[in-house]
Amino acid sequence: MNPTSVLIPAFALFATTALAQTTNLVVNGSFETIAGQAPTNIGLGLPPWVVSGLDIVRPENGQCCYFQPADGLVSVSLNWTAPGSLSQVVATVPGVTYEIRFWMAAEVFGGIPSRTMEVRWNGAVLGSPSFAYTGQGPLSMGWREFVYTATGSGSDTLAFVSTTPSNFGPALDRVSVALPIAGAQSFGVGQGSSGCRGLMSTWVNGSPSVGNASFAITTSNAPLSGFGVLALGDVAATSDPLGIGLQFLVGASPGLSVALAGMTSDLAGIGALPVPIPNNPTLAGAQFFAQTFWLWSPTCPAVLPRLDWSSSSGLQLAIL
Repeated sequence: MNPTSVLIPAFALFATTALAQTTNLVVNGSFETIAGQAPTNIGLGLPPWVVSGLDIVRPENGQCCYFQPADGLVSVSLNWTAPGSLSQVVATVPGVTYEIRFWMAAEVFGGIPSRTMEVRWNGAVLGSPSFAYTGQGPLSMGWREFVYTATGSGSDTLAFVSTTPSNFGPALDRVSVALPIAGAQSFGVGQGSSGCRGLMSTWVNGSPSVGNASFAITTSNAPLSGFGVLALGDVAATSDPLGIGLQFLVGASPGLSVALAGMTSDLAGIGALPVPIPNNPTLAGAQFFAQTFWLWSPTCPAVLPRLDWSSSSGLQLAIL
């Protein structure tokens, strides 16, 4: 029996409910909480981050300075008038490997082409990601996701340090430190069609293993209390089948159809759909590709050319 033919038709039976996402050890990873006093462009900080010389970018900054974040309403540039930094201590389990994920872009409206920074773990440089500024705008930031791994010691300091000169720095958002999830991998990051809350990414709450009845797929930056559709296929595909700029990243082999299931988002714009995996050993080793689509209000100008719809990045699943 083809394992694909077992799982895809089952999606028509899934119900919609909100489930918790994978635990993020970072507090305020999307910088939505602004309080206290710190050396930033607005004189406030991002608790519990320790910050030095940042631009905090939020809607209240005004049309001249605001750009769409990768998550929520707030993001940062690691430069204010000079290279800056931010750091946070996270509680880990000694000897355990964690994934550090974050989204990077460039502060727009000026600056040098190459934006660079260092990602540090207890002072050691894990990597030096870069982002090319080629004239991106506030509604088309081109956010990219980066992933590094690090080993916990019990109490560890994660830091992002700009190595970009002057006052137009690398942009940063949606930072997380969490246990890696086997069998799940993002793809097509930045290739979806944005909504009015920026790019949407899709992830899972656990490994896609045979018999995992609590498995769920989630999406961030969806409309608040909105309606969406999960698409599940057995092949990856980059296409615009409707010719309106709505990017599809999933497809199906000959003889199969892409499965669709309705889903909703909560008041924070997080959409979740439980996808219980049958306890069927023949599913082990099967590969699937998922993506979500969301309907926005006609008052959202970013989606008007696409009949009010947006699409997320893709998710590659390997059944364990």
